[in-house]
Amino acid sequence: MIITQLNSGLGNQMFQYAAGKSLASFKNTELQIDISWYHNKIDMQTPRSYELSVFKLNEKLNHIDAVNNYYHNGNLYLNKIINKIERNIPYYKRKLYSEQKFDFDTNFFKARRDSIISGYWQSERYFENISNKIREIFTCKNEDWGIEDQIILKSILSSESVSLHIRRGDMISNPEVAKVHNACDLNYYNDSISLLNSKLVTPNYYVFSDDIEWAKENIKTFNKTTFINHNIGNLAWLDMQLMARCKHNIIANSSFSWWGAWLNNNKEKIVISPKKWFNTSNNDTKDLIPNGWIRL
Repeated sequence: MIITQLNSGLGNQMFQYAAGKSLASFKNTELQIDISWYHNKIDMQTPRSYELSVFKLNEKLNHIDAVNNYYHNGNLYLNKIINKIERNIPYYKRKLYSEQKFDFDTNFFKARRDSIISGYWQSERYFENISNKIREIFTCKNEDWGIEDQIILKSILSSESVSLHIRRGDMISNPEVAKVHNACDLNYYNDSISLLNSKLVTPNYYVFSDDIEWAKENIKTFNKTTFINHNIGNLAWLDMQLMARCKHNIIANSSFSWWGAWLNNNKEKIVISPKKWFNTSNNDTKDLIPNGWIRL
């Protein structure tokens, strides 16, 4: 059995689930989802909760911390033996397989058949072997949506639609988050809009943001633009689904809009992504952005 540990928001949970599903499929075993982080985490500035329940997952949810259960549920003597043994074997062959780096780990599929995997796994290379299955799992049926979203969806499907995602929120308000992530600046959005305006005849822009007032004041597309801000709280996943139905995408340095663009099935889609994903150079993002996406 493969156990994947989830943490953080919806986009990250999707990466963690997809990697676990892929590894379990490769090893021909079942997947279990560890959601204990959401019971133990207290973060008043950026509250998080388990959000994959909007998708049709069949896996069992484990509310007990799999790692602590493995290392600390046994007696002290047994734990010492486990620690001594695991120090002498490759990291990817340990019971707990912790992500070692941000770019794709070529040892991923060498993991044990009974691994607990812990990390972010932010690359489609971890699940490209079952990409069609992942798309199916993460695509909700239209009838699950409300009337307002159905109306927007109809407009999206009948136009040269472009989703434009702006994430500010905790990237602006939370100093700890801001140290790692910096909100994309206005130059990035202006350059992205200019590029798409030069390639598309009549683009219709659909702007999604956690700071919609800033977006309205600053985003100028010179084309028809719809600002969407009604899907808040536990309905935020609907914004991702609307992004995925657009024909083209401008994403932020956000796993949320990454998935909106990745789930877009338009074979002719143009996806624009920021070159700068992090404030630091510690993470190599070469495997984060799929081939064919444009980095500005």
